[in-house]
Amino acid sequence: MFSTPLGVSPFQLDTANTQSRSTFGSTPVSGSTVPCRPVDKMAIEVLVIDLQGRVLPGQVLELAWGQAVYRLETNAYGAVRFEGLEDSSYPLTLWGLDRRTLDVPVVESLSSMWARSSQPAGWSVLAPLAYPEALHVVQPGEGVDKIAFGWGHLPETLWDAPQNGTLRARRRWRNQLAAQDTLYIPPREPATLQVSTGCLYVLRFNGGVSRLRLRLAVGFEPQDGVPYLLEVPDAPSQQGTTQNGYIDTVVPAQTTRVTLVLDGGATRLELPVDALLPLSDDRGVQQRLRNLGFPCASSDGTFDDVAKGVLHRFRSAVSLPHSDVVDDDVRGALFALHDQG
Repeated sequence: MFSTPLGVSPFQLDTANTQSRSTFGSTPVSGSTVPCRPVDKMAIEVLVIDLQGRVLPGQVLELAWGQAVYRLETNAYGAVRFEGLEDSSYPLTLWGLDRRTLDVPVVESLSSMWARSSQPAGWSVLAPLAYPEALHVVQPGEGVDKIAFGWGHLPETLWDAPQNGTLRARRRWRNQLAAQDTLYIPPREPATLQVSTGCLYVLRFNGGVSRLRLRLAVGFEPQDGVPYLLEVPDAPSQQGTTQNGYIDTVVPAQTTRVTLVLDGGATRLELPVDALLPLSDDRGVQQRLRNLGFPCASSDGTFDDVAKGVLHRFRSAVSLPHSDVVDDDVRGALFALHDQG
């Protein structure tokens, strides 16, 4: 859901803006007001949200008029208001997001009160912004979904870039990266569209989410039709029933933890949400063992006596010979049960 209803200016929620705009048509004089001639200037408002309707503050937007630009940054409500405009249309550039990330904008007419403006425009001559290609060094816990959100790209744009072919060959999935991997970031192509005065434009960013897949099972038997509630920080809760044991959904790319509520609230499970490490990394092996119900005491890739006991139980559960070694058979079983599901 949108954080502000369409047709209602996001700035009605901003006390400072509401107060300043409530003086439209009047000029303060010694503590009183006197009528003044209406100003024939107009405004444009823009709201930037993600796929789940969460607002995106800090996005740089810019109107152009000849050699001059009017550059603003979205506020805490994900909104900007361009004031003092001649009644016309203008090219609008959204610098912070690649053009391929945006959905078709939703356009609403502002009421006559909010469409008009008594504030001066902020035109100036500024150097154009640039977002050239770059190399991103992967940090612990990062996957392509999270990295792409930070760079204003879709995950596919990064992962499918020819320059990342070697990394794709080495890492099976885009969210199974290892720390210190290097990911090529292509130049950002800013989105530009034509906007008109008197309108509110809602721009939706189609990235910023990651697929989350959970499976409820007893042993390895999936539990079908189980009602659940999934609580996600800073996002709407999700509810439904498992399909063949699976909960398959999307969450914000920055999510690090969710709460799974079962049995009508009697059972609450706090679940970490991490980018998976490659199966070639023993820490990635421990992640998958944990996700399949075989938690190791540590997650640093070392197999002490406790972790070896967990490994024994897993090998027995999948009919592998007794051993303390994480070998190709273990990795193959984890890939089949966890990654392929």
